[in-house]
Amino acid sequence: MQAVILANGEFPKSKKCLEILKNAPFLIACDGAVAPLHELKIEPSVVIGDLDSIDSRLKALYNPICVNEQNSNDLSKAFFYAHKWGYNDFIFLGLNGKREDHALANIFLLFEYFKFCKKLQAISDYGIFRVLETPFILPSFKGEQISLFSLDFESKFTSKNLKYPLKDLRLNTLFCGTLNEATHNFFSLYSTPKSVVLVYQKF
Repeated sequence: MQAVILANGEFPKSKKCLEILKNAPFLIACDGAVAPLHELKIEPSVVIGDLDSIDSRLKALYNPICVNEQNSNDLSKAFFYAHKWGYNDFIFLGLNGKREDHALANIFLLFEYFKFCKKLQAISDYGIFRVLETPFILPSFKGEQISLFSLDFESKFTSKNLKYPLKDLRLNTLFCGTLNEATHNFFSLYSTPKSVVLVYQKF
């Protein structure tokens, strides 16, 4: 089952993202993210968070779920709420913008969420993040901008159809797999041993 989670970052404006929000089978708004949804007359299935960024009028309208504990952020509260109800396919929107530290935390939390679900992607007006286990093949196009991030500094990675090929390379810094480019209509990544990678493809 698929859930769409809207974080309280930069609200997406692209046609692709707005269609995802309008057609979501199950849509969770993180706290104050309900405000732009309300303006567009898109009704979330659930509003959840510590409720520090939602006004009293919207609280009365949407009866949000308040989770007061501060050991996790609103994105995690939303994810684990949906996971508890059996959702295992996730699309995240609104992860970036407003505060860079929040954006970085949200993006790298995707590694943690991947342990609990079969599929997840984070989409913005600018591109898409996916968390994938090697080996994998992804559709692409010549010239598409690709970045790879890993928290596994021991596995050795080998790529196919990237302008700057990886050949038994350890991604032992966060930047050394970034700013690459596809050379074909697909690219692939293998590693020894298997590993989990965050892949960014620019639209």
